[in-house]
Amino acid sequence: MITKEICYGMKCDRCGKLYGDDDTHIFSEEEELKERANDNEWVLFSHKHYCPDCVEWDSQCNYKVKPPIPSHVAAVKNYMKHVADAFVVVKEYKTIFSVEGYTDNGEDILPEIHSKWIEEYLGENLLGIHYDYQEHTSNAMFRIKIKNNYDQI
Repeated sequence: MITKEICYGMKCDRCGKLYGDDDTHIFSEEEELKERANDNEWVLFSHKHYCPDCVEWDSQCNYKVKPPIPSHVAAVKNYMKHVADAFVVVKEYKTIFSVEGYTDNGEDILPEIHSKWIEEYLGENLLGIHYDYQEHTSNAMFRIKIKNNYDQI
């Protein structure tokens, strides 16, 4: 028998990371999801959810949400999500942002198709593009490294 059930998941409103602990990332009860995410240092602020990577804590246990992802980084994330129907996240490091994702439509993100747009759009803010296309499965992973300087293009 096939039944229909509603499940709940959580995504960071800043970077797009999906919540997931050791057991699961999809819950049948919304309150259980919120409790488990809270126990794993996810923050709810102004009706938005933030993963631990997007929040800074001080010594008095007060938090501050990091500044929004720069618009040029968000544009590359949205572009890759749209063109490849890919799951995409933004990871932030001291000196770089890394737009990373994977898709089972690997032919849609081949370097010769999209690298030119990314290179032209980011210019000197682009640090590198890496594609890993598995021809036998059509799966592909990508990583686009961008300077973390919060400058707008």
